[in-house]
Amino acid sequence: MILLSLAFLVVLLPWASSSFNSFDEGSAPNELDRPTNCNCGGKLRASIDNSGPEVEVTCNISKGDSKCGKRWLRGKTRHKIARAIEEKSAHIYRAQRANKEMCPGDAEPPNLYSSPVLRKAKSEYISSQYLDKDPVKSIFLSKQTTGANIIQNIGLDPFYVHYWTSHQTSIYKKYCSKFTSCLYIDATGGVVRKIKKADGSKTGNIFLYHSIIRLPSGQFSVCQMLSEVHNTNAINYWLTEWTRSGAPIPKEVVTDASRALLSATIRAFTNCKSIGEYADSLWHKPSACYIRIDVAHFIKIYASLVKDLPRRVRVFYLGSIGQLILSKSLKEAEKILGSILLVSQCETEGYLPSGEPCKSEAAKYFLKEIITSSEEIDQAADSEFISENLPQDEDFTVNDGNSNIWCQWGEVIDKRVQTARAEIGDRENAHFFPALSKKLMNDLYYFPMWSCVVQNQFGYGRIPASSASVEGEFNKIKTHLLSGVTGSLRADVFVNRHVDYLSGRMKIIQSKMDNDDNAIEELSREHSSVTESVTNIYCTSATHASDAISVDREEIAVEASNSLCPACQNEDKPSGAHKCVVCLKQIHALDSCSIPYKGSGEGYGQKRICLECNNVGGTSVILASREEENWRGLAKSSNPRRAAKYLQKNNYNLNEQLTSDANRKLLVIKNGSNLALSPIVLGGRNVYVMKLTDIPVYFKNPLNDKEQYQLVGLVNYTPPPPKRRSSENQGIGHSTAYCLRGGYQWVEYDDLKKNERNKKSNVYVQPVLLVFVRNKI
Repeated sequence: MILLSLAFLVVLLPWASSSFNSFDEGSAPNELDRPTNCNCGGKLRASIDNSGPEVEVTCNISKGDSKCGKRWLRGKTRHKIARAIEEKSAHIYRAQRANKEMCPGDAEPPNLYSSPVLRKAKSEYISSQYLDKDPVKSIFLSKQTTGANIIQNIGLDPFYVHYWTSHQTSIYKKYCSKFTSCLYIDATGGVVRKIKKADGSKTGNIFLYHSIIRLPSGQFSVCQMLSEVHNTNAINYWLTEWTRSGAPIPKEVVTDASRALLSATIRAFTNCKSIGEYADSLWHKPSACYIRIDVAHFIKIYASLVKDLPRRVRVFYLGSIGQLILSKSLKEAEKILGSILLVSQCETEGYLPSGEPCKSEAAKYFLKEIITSSEEIDQAADSEFISENLPQDEDFTVNDGNSNIWCQWGEVIDKRVQTARAEIGDRENAHFFPALSKKLMNDLYYFPMWSCVVQNQFGYGRIPASSASVEGEFNKIKTHLLSGVTGSLRADVFVNRHVDYLSGRMKIIQSKMDNDDNAIEELSREHSSVTESVTNIYCTSATHASDAISVDREEIAVEASNSLCPACQNEDKPSGAHKCVVCLKQIHALDSCSIPYKGSGEGYGQKRICLECNNVGGTSVILASREEENWRGLAKSSNPRRAAKYLQKNNYNLNEQLTSDANRKLLVIKNGSNLALSPIVLGGRNVYVMKLTDIPVYFKNPLNDKEQYQLVGLVNYTPPPPKRRSSENQGIGHSTAYCLRGGYQWVEYDDLKKNERNKKSNVYVQPVLLVFVRNKI
């Protein structure tokens, strides 16, 4: 027998509502006339005692066979549980609930739902969050709504999505104006699942491409792409579209050893079309962008090659390759390369019969010295198998095949090595490994990209080049952003999550950049060159002394431009007549705020460039990428420009709209006070329909902070139904007056009615006249 309070009956016996049948509401007040039966054979009989101040219920329970069956999972409970298991599996959820509610030996309770039911509820809940069942269509709908300025391009077959925010571009431009910009580009898989096509087949593996920059305040992504195609053209299109949107071309780019990434970055950021052409151009002079190969990816190739050799031999060769990567001049690289080729190809070492050391012995000693000591290689030292003078330009010709100038340079060194191989020493060479020399000769095709041999020509560059930043960003996405996710995500879900994640990261980075501006400027002035370890790869600049002075002057010019514009200092917003042709933001037609674009006219609509974009540079490249074929004028949209919304937050000056003599005849709120009040087409005509709450009641006079305008009334016009109009009977509609009493109560006056009527604030009206009065604050 159980005695309990009536107020706790449902709480203590939650199973009674589902497993037991209901009782008769007409029962005696002191007793439930018939027992309540459970599916398992259990019975419940209760009696009520309400004679005292408290109501008591006495329950008699007889247990059944405990085979009650499962409850229905529906309604709010279904939604709540589905939401709880969104980030976990049904199996884990059942185990957690069983551990909490069951004791050893207990039967499975009715409210412990089966795995299929939980999985179905979870699937339904997740599907309800989608804009559409088709992920590609869902991304398209997102581009038309919340992601209008984020999702840039969408491809159906093959599938791809380009997305980045204007905030990312803004921070990147600020970074470029303060540092020698370095971009880290890489791709990863396993974050987005394949998309099912209409014919039942699936897309290829979808990779996430990231472009990362790194600041002392942190690292963040500046543009992203999801793509099922991973060739040069697809990656090049992504990067070209990014620069076309106004992003400056970086000074340095670091990628892995992927030929597709290398070729795409070369095409997007330089005037060359292939890796060989770009490498050949670096023999003569530096390019506009310094393309680099990540040191870790490159070293890993040789680590795999020598993995079966003894440990001491592996360490020797990997250390020698590392010194070749760090070489900063052709003569230094020539000595190291010749020594590696000789040691790896010569079968003997030691001493000659004359007692002199073999050239292979001297080369091995030289490599051991530079590996074990931090001292620089003696540039004045000579070697018999390496030429004293560097090859001249006329000694080599550009070859578009599998060879280029750098390969021919290596062949000259290898010929001298072959001569030295004829010497026979007194012992076997334990480091004999000709496969390494063959691989190294092939990789000379990319030599200026995986070494630092042309770093002095550029005047900047990381030593060595490392893309650890982008690898760290991928780790954050897979470890934190996708934590709790079983498998991969749909493309549309991942894009939405990633954009939200990036938005928060951008705000944090922006805050740190604003707080550390003085420290960043001081850092860029003090450091003209930076040597960077593999594990410490902060983005800094390395320039000559004269270059450092010019950079400082550019930074001063940027700061001066922001401080010298009198209109910006006075917080006067641009009227919209002039926009920067690069970043498209509205600017003042003042030399302290912007400069005219060459070849443009004068006056209204003159093409101008903001000083920030002008100081970053690359304007001509960005504008050239925006040129398009306009056959018979069909390429450009012919839609007329939408009317301005004068009272919403925009770049139009409210002062000019209210005080200009030319605009006094215009109805200030003719087109509504916000975007939601745009006209709709009813019966072939534009109708302005809005709620009374949407109309602004107050707004201040921009000329006098102590004056404001207050809404006191309006005229509402109701047009006649279109179907009643004919040549004989032209309807004219009907107008009523609305007055605002006490600042909150609307009253309607209708000449067809005897009395006025109070109106709620959510009533829709079609105002043709608004009446404001001027008040002093």
